[in-house]
Amino acid sequence: MLRKISSKKLNTVIIVIALLVAVTIGSLYIIDRFGAIIEKAKENEGFIESLKTKIIEYKAEKIIPSYEYLKSITVFLTGEEVIAERMRRWAGTGTVVKVDENYTYILTNKHVVGGGREGATIYVDNDHKKIETEIIAVHPMLDLAVVRVEGKLKDKQVVKGFSTAYPQDKLYLVGHHLGRPFIYGEGVFAGYDGMYDLIQVPVLFGNSGTGVCNKDGKLIGVVFAINKVGFGVDGSHGLVIDAVHIKLFLNRLGLL
Repeated sequence: MLRKISSKKLNTVIIVIALLVAVTIGSLYIIDRFGAIIEKAKENEGFIESLKTKIIEYKAEKIIPSYEYLKSITVFLTGEEVIAERMRRWAGTGTVVKVDENYTYILTNKHVVGGGREGATIYVDNDHKKIETEIIAVHPMLDLAVVRVEGKLKDKQVVKGFSTAYPQDKLYLVGHHLGRPFIYGEGVFAGYDGMYDLIQVPVLFGNSGTGVCNKDGKLIGVVFAINKVGFGVDGSHGLVIDAVHIKLFLNRLGLL
């Protein structure tokens, strides 16, 4: 004789069977969609990693201009000139201040371009290839000049802008210190020396024409000289032409 099943037990059995059916159907669906789910997870993982990288880069750039940024606005310039039948060569640094459809414009020192003399030939290093530049202007009084090359330079960009600096402001640069390429330096704005600025950043030969930036990556000046004194050379400081004079110069050339 069959035992009578209570309605409560019957409901429990029905629920269990329903759950088993649901799990089975769900498992079959997941198995069917497993490949797509894995691909979607990979996409999301790539997106998250990319987002993390961008956040890190953004934070680094907001705190200080990154080495990569400073390097990207900096170019290596070399010059040569025949004097008394002998070849004279030198080197310096420049900063990209404008790029248009046809040319890349580079700000540097007048003495880096040989004072603008016709016999001086200036080259810019573009991915380890020397490209001859055209000197388009030299400042009549200050040690500033602008050269240009056709087209765009590899991995280079325009400096973010111009700004004024004050004592104790943190400063950053990448120059060709003693001819060694893309050497990083940092320090502070030290004060004023007459019409020039004084920065407490190591500056030696090869840093001529180096752009000096603030924490926002804006140009506050261009190195033009070592801080020489009567009894020697102060390699821990450099003299800088400030952004105000630079902007006036570039504005007259239509490069702002």
